[in-house]
Amino acid sequence: MSVSLDTPSIAAADMMGLFRAYDAQHGHPTDGESWARAVVSKIQDDLERSGAYSWYDVGNKDFTPAELAVWHWYLDQTKSDRWKTLVFEYRQRNAQDQVTTPTESDPGFSRLDEPKVSTDIPDVKPFGGVEGNRGGIAVNTEAIAYFCNSLKLIVPPGRDGMLATIRQNVGNIRPLPGKFARAELLRLDVVGSGTSPGLRGQTVDVLGDIETALRAIQEDLQELIKRYDDAEELNSLSVNEFNGAMRGSTGRINNLS
Repeated sequence: MSVSLDTPSIAAADMMGLFRAYDAQHGHPTDGESWARAVVSKIQDDLERSGAYSWYDVGNKDFTPAELAVWHWYLDQTKSDRWKTLVFEYRQRNAQDQVTTPTESDPGFSRLDEPKVSTDIPDVKPFGGVEGNRGGIAVNTEAIAYFCNSLKLIVPPGRDGMLATIRQNVGNIRPLPGKFARAELLRLDVVGSGTSPGLRGQTVDVLGDIETALRAIQEDLQELIKRYDDAEELNSLSVNEFNGAMRGSTGRINNLS
């Protein structure tokens, strides 16, 4: 379970190394369990069990002066302004630790020029209708076939096509590390780190899902044309029948949200 730094807690103080620092400053062992954390945890547990009104209601008889000192030190660290300062300093140190050594600069590479990325946009024109159109709203196989062919220009059979090219271009985004901590954190937001795919990985996944959904639409509509090969049969479809015929692609589309 992740530890939040937004609210003061023993776990958060331990993650930031406060107890280890106290142990080192006051001559306590720095290996194994932290003496300072153990004492603070024991006093807090005792106060919670006794139903103390305030964290400052700790009695003097049950604890040594050294134990009381570390408890009051901990209370001082968790005061609002002090805690915000400690969290800020910890995050600054953590960000600096994540910075990787920049690669050697390529003198032939300019970061001011836009990447040479191009995508061929298909020229899709509106459906021109069929002969004998009397102006009403109707469904016909020619219009569905035209729509399917238009989708093929975007996601043709196989793994090529406009969306595949865009996915590849996005996946090839490789921002170089900066020479300061915040630049590296921004780079990690884009390319990801650990189990996080980053903005680049998320975008590639969404584009892949869109590609899969558009292929499913093609398949369902082509099957619809085969089953209802004339306009009269197609127009006789009920809503439920149409939804049933398109259930594969409908599910894919719903999964995009």
